[in-house]
Amino acid sequence: FKQINMKAFFALVLLAIAAPALAGRTLDRCSLAREMADLGVPRDQLDKWTCIAQHESDYRTWVVGPANSDGSNDYGIFQINDLYWCQADGRFSYNECG
Repeated sequence: FKQINMKAFFALVLLAIAAPALAGRTLDRCSLAREMADLGVPRDQLDKWTCIAQHESDYRTWVVGPANSDGSNDYGIFQINDLYWCQADGRFSYNECG
């Protein structure tokens, strides 16, 4: 992957984190692309991110993957690992958000 725009990355993280909290739902490729575009993801990156969502979660916002070998979990439509985002149980995270 070529380097992604940080604004786009944070918009995608917001979508991945907020969507399950609002209501677990299953999107389709077009509705996900529209939502990402509305959040400012560059048009030339929409195919890449929708492909990731398809293969990671089948467009399901509520998915929590099984525990990884290190005890971490992957969450949401993009399956973001909780080692790199906040988690509720107080385990170590590289992200100091909470």
